[in-house]
This record gives sequence, C-alpha cells and structure tokens, in this order.
Amino acid sequence: MAALLFIVVLGQLDAGEVDVEVIPAPMTPEPVDAGAPPAVVHRASPVPAPSPEPETPRAPAFAMRAGIETGVLLFPEGNPFDGLAVARPLLSFEAGELFAAELGATFNLLILDTTPYNSGRELGGILRKPDWDEPSDFGQILRHLRIGSDGGPAWLRAGAVRLKTLGNGHVINRYSNQDNPNYHPASANGGLHVGPFRAELFASDVLGPRILGGLVGVELGRIIANDPKWHDRFWVTAELAHDFGNAGGAECPPASTDASCPAGARRTTPGVTVLEADFSAMVARTQTAKLQLLAGLGGGFASGRGDLGALAGMTGELDVGPVSFGAKVEARKQGGVFRHGLFGPQYEISRFAAAGFSGPLLAQQLLPDSGSVYGELRVGSRGLVIAEVAIEHFFWNRTDVDVTLQAELFGSRVVTLARFTAVAVGVLPRYAATGEVRVRFIPSLYVVASGGTVFFPQADASLTRGVFFMGGAGVDLEVVTKR
Repeated sequence: MAALLFIVVLGQLDAGEVDVEVIPAPMTPEPVDAGAPPAVVHRASPVPAPSPEPETPRAPAFAMRAGIETGVLLFPEGNPFDGLAVARPLLSFEAGELFAAELGATFNLLILDTTPYNSGRELGGILRKPDWDEPSDFGQILRHLRIGSDGGPAWLRAGAVRLKTLGNGHVINRYSNQDNPNYHPASANGGLHVGPFRAELFASDVLGPRILGGLVGVELGRIIANDPKWHDRFWVTAELAHDFGNAGGAECPPASTDASCPAGARRTTPGVTVLEADFSAMVARTQTAKLQLLAGLGGGFASGRGDLGALAGMTGELDVGPVSFGAKVEARKQGGVFRHGLFGPQYEISRFAAAGFSGPLLAQQLLPDSGSVYGELRVGSRGLVIAEVAIEHFFWNRTDVDVTLQAELFGSRVVTLARFTAVAVGVLPRYAATGEVRVRFIPSLYVVASGGTVFFPQADASLTRGVFFMGGAGVDLEVVTKR
C-alpha cells in the first residue's frame, strides 16, 4: 500500500501537479496507555455545539504519517507492579476532508515480573496475553477511520471511543469502550442526514456482539414551513440500544464448576435494552445564544422485566468571542432496570459491579422508583481548553459525577487530557481518575507521561483496583502533498 502511494506521488511530481513537503506530524492526542484507560480523546456531547468557526484553508490533497511511541509502564499485576516495555508503531493516511485512517497496535512486553508471576501465561513468555486473547482485541489495530466530512449527508467513523454520545444522550451518553484494561475493541459509527430526516448507527465493537444502538429523527420545521427561520427547530427522535454482553468478559478459572461460567470460557453479562423517544423545541436562537426545551419517554428491559421513565429539561448555549458555554438541565423519573443514559461513564466496568467493587451487575440492579436531577456544563476556548462536568443526583442519596478536561497550549506543543468519574457516591462509591500530558520539544520528537486508576473484572463478577504509571517518548514524520 505504501509503495503504491509512493509511486502515485512520484507520478504527480513528474507531471508538475503537486508539491511535496516533509513536516513534523501534528501532536496526536492519543496517549501511550498500554491498555490502561486513557483520558478523554473523542468528544460527543448532547450540549449544542458552538457556532462554526471561520472557514479554514483546504486540507492537503494527501498526507501520510509514520512514527513509533515507546515507553515504560508500571502495571498493577505484580506485587505491587510488573514492569512492561511499551512499543506502538503508527501509520496514518489522510486524503482531504473525506478520508483519513490511522493504523497501529500496542505491544506490552513483560520485562519485570514480580509475584504473582505472569510470564508463564504471556505469549512467548513476554507479550501480554490479555491484550491479544480474543477477536475483539484485534480491533485496536484500527485506531481511527473517517469517511465523509462532518456536516455532510453521510459519514462513517471507526476506532476507539471514550466520550460517545448518541443523539440527546438519553440512551448512550459519554460512553467509553476502553475502560476494561483487557479488552481493546474498535467501534463503528455511521450517519445519514437528508433533508428533515436523520439516522445514525453505533456499534461499540465491530468484531464481537456488544452494544448496538441507533437513532432516527425527523425535523418538523422543514416539513411544516418553507421559511428558513423555522428550520432545525423541532425534532422528534427515537433512540434504541441493546447490549448483547458477549465479549470482553474475564476468563473463567480452568477448574471452574460454575454452570454460568464453564472452565476456560468467558463470563458474560446479561443483555439489556434501552429505548427513548424525545421531542425538542428550539425556543430561542440568535447568532450568539440558543435555548432548547426537551421532553422524553423511555423504557428499559433486562432480567425478565421492563420499566418506564420520563424526563423534561432544557439545553442552552452561549458563544462569546473565543469562549463558548453550554449547559443542560433535566428532571428525570426512572426506576427498576431503567435509567436514562444507562450506557454511560464506566459502563464497561459497571456491567460487572453496578456500584462499589462487588454486588449486582448493572443489568440486574433495581433502582428505587424515584427521580433524579441531571446537569451538564461545558466551558471551552476554541483550540485551547475544553472543560466538561456532568452530574446526576438521585433523590435516594446517590450521586454520579463525570469530569473531563482537554487542553492544547503553545500551538499544540503541550497537550493535556484528564478524566475523573465517581459512581454511586453516597451509597457504594467507586472512583476512577486518569491523566496524561505530552510535550513536543522539537518538531519530530515528543515525550509523554500518564497515570491513573485501573479496574480488573474478575471471573466472579467482582472488581479489583490498581494504579498504573507510564513514561515514554514518540517520534514521527509526515509527508504532505499540496495541489
């Protein structure tokens, strides 16, 4: 593939059609996490997006980037840590605004094995086996795929997701498929938007049956009026997602006699289905501010039962110069196996323990028949800092919190990513935090450091907790052709 592309570029050079420039690759926001849950990278928020930025120059006709990231990882699998050498080769392609792809894989090599010893189970005695022991793990090779431009009539995205929201976020909200350190899938997300109609599909794992969701919507303003001032004001949408629960579970012990966890198999979690129907109305819209009202009905089905819920709320946006603000407030009624935004922060961990470190699985947890208040706030300075806080307080003294921070400073030479999540505070709390910073010192060389908590699902559906630390460096080079 690379050879073919090289021949094509040479032919264009001979024809005088393109210029070639070799430049250092841009700072990639992906941390060398070695399988541990990194900080937020992909953002998709139910809060209205800021107004479009001024038109930027055309993307290059073609760009190819190659590089490698290396580091040393202290991972909580020994007493207290095992030491691993990390290697991640990277190769990416970009063709204008319509196509981009990045390939790569993380190889964690055991170099310091402390008790309990793990070298006997690793591939070849050195390559960490849990990173490559199921088909879904090979999804990590596809780090990113983009087909179609944002705002176009059709588009496709694939790769890891860490902050995925579908539609209004009442089914899939701020979801990450990278929280389980032994499970490395690639997701796929595609959409179609034609006239007043919109459709979107999301699969959290393209190589295994996991979460499959979708959205359909119709914009009533374009149907009932020709005046553009009524367009994009009144939406009716339906969201649906089902978790098959068949991939990424912990291995059952070799001598297991548990009928639900046969020896050598993988423990699965129960299936769960969530659906939601929403109506939204934009009641105020100017060049700098927007205000939208929301109302919805939903249902959840799991463990042989179904429960219903409802919500009402509003979203707002204010765009003041280089700074934008977004907010969302909702009053929610939920209970039993249904809750709004069930597929949310820490879902891939909560599926094994809904709260704390043991107890009922999320699909089997029955919430009190009560309500909650949900709030979300985003503050951003374009190209510099984006901070988001999402809080849900349940009336029976439970609070969930999710905080993210992304910053690019000094012309993207310094990139910081961080996330803090708290589940079931006031009941059986569980906290998770990750942070990462990378600094580019010279055009083609950068250093990176990261650390945080990590949770290991066990065969008995409990969780163990640990802390990881990593430091490393990366080198990269990019070849760009310009028309």
